[in-house]
Amino acid sequence: MKLETYKILKATSLFGSVQGLNILINIVRTKLVALLLGPTGVGLNSIYNETRELIHSTTNLGLDISGIKNISQTFERLTATTDDAERNALQQQLANDVCLLRSWVAILALFGTVVTIMLARPLSYLTFQNPDHTWGYVILSPVVGLSTLACCEMSVLKGIRKLKALATISVLTALVGMCVSVPIYFFMGISGVLPALIAIFTASLIIVTAFSWHQFAPKYDFSPIYLKLGTPLLKVGTAFMLTNLIDNLIQLLVQSYLNGRGSLETVGLFSTNATITTTYAGIFFAAMGNDYFPRLSGIFDDVKARISTVHNQSELLLALLPPAIVAMMFSLPWLVPLLFSNEFIGVTPLTQLALIALLFRTLHLPFTYAPLAAGDSKTFFILNGIQAADVLLVIPGYHYAGLIGIGIMLIATNIIDCICSLACARYKYHIPLSRKIMLLATTQLALLSASYLCVNTLEGINYWLVAAVMTIISAAISVKAIR
Repeated sequence: MKLETYKILKATSLFGSVQGLNILINIVRTKLVALLLGPTGVGLNSIYNETRELIHSTTNLGLDISGIKNISQTFERLTATTDDAERNALQQQLANDVCLLRSWVAILALFGTVVTIMLARPLSYLTFQNPDHTWGYVILSPVVGLSTLACCEMSVLKGIRKLKALATISVLTALVGMCVSVPIYFFMGISGVLPALIAIFTASLIIVTAFSWHQFAPKYDFSPIYLKLGTPLLKVGTAFMLTNLIDNLIQLLVQSYLNGRGSLETVGLFSTNATITTTYAGIFFAAMGNDYFPRLSGIFDDVKARISTVHNQSELLLALLPPAIVAMMFSLPWLVPLLFSNEFIGVTPLTQLALIALLFRTLHLPFTYAPLAAGDSKTFFILNGIQAADVLLVIPGYHYAGLIGIGIMLIATNIIDCICSLACARYKYHIPLSRKIMLLATTQLALLSASYLCVNTLEGINYWLVAAVMTIISAAISVKAIR
């Protein structure tokens, strides 16, 4: 095993283990929430949270991402030098980078809160087709500011590679989130959705600042001359913000359509599918933003290192994730009632198709980070704008074939995303798709497609025997690829 692959595997194992622990915590939380709120309550929570994410990702101007790149590059130079004078200068530069980021984000957190209040009535019409939830969005407004501040402090820790701290924060926020939200849902039912969101994000901010302020004492400078130094951050961040705006707005429109065409229960099932696939894949994707992106940003100017970093990350993901996808494909019929309740069993056919889409996402995800690591805001905006817009295919999918149609369109959108990301990486950043990656992806896709056919045709003991065989074959392919 190559040294770089070992390092990636180590980081993936760290965050994968943490994510696994988070899943165990969330199994308990999700089960309780599903029982206490039902699909309607889950759908309401999903719409509020999606709206919060839309405003948060818009009003923070992408500084949580561009800030990582800025801090990471300074940190990379700091760790590479042995000259004491240069180290002192770089340490001061790093402290200034953090102060600049925090100052801008504090302003934007307040801005996001005010914007939410001002748009409360239009947001209620947009998401619920009536003004009944206007005050709900007013109550939600502080959560936008809290999430913006928390993301900033996470960016600081990611930029200086504090992986263990990030892992600890992840576990603590999941655990505390469960402890504060479940009692609220128990006593208040569906009326507790908004109070629970406020409690969760308040607790998250307290936890992350306890770690980040230990590294860099809280320092802010709001003078116009100093804030002007953040112009380069805003340039890259704005492109990310616009992409997130499009992405979250489309997600919100899709959920609004499903609510109008179907019901809040339909939205609940749609968001449940996203929860299952995102949470499950998070075991393997957790290291991407915490380790891979800062590392790629630091070495991106070196073409050889750039190609090696992307290829190694892609190969490892394609080795680790497919066996888990195959196992989950067969496990969904009993896993969904276990994680949620019998009311959610209707999501199973959708999620089985979504797992196939997940394999295409696994293939292109490491390549998708290239424009962001390069600081190429224009290319990043175009590429991710396409990836956000093609989600609209979910609407005709649901119109013609219900939840199954959504699953089919999720596969189509991820194929489109895959083609665009790989083409961009090859022709813009000279990162080709290696033979090993192509062979590994093709083999695992064939095995996963066969598994989907078996899931829908077999029963009883044959079902579970084939499940075991398919999982073992996929795992064997993965082990050979890692060696």
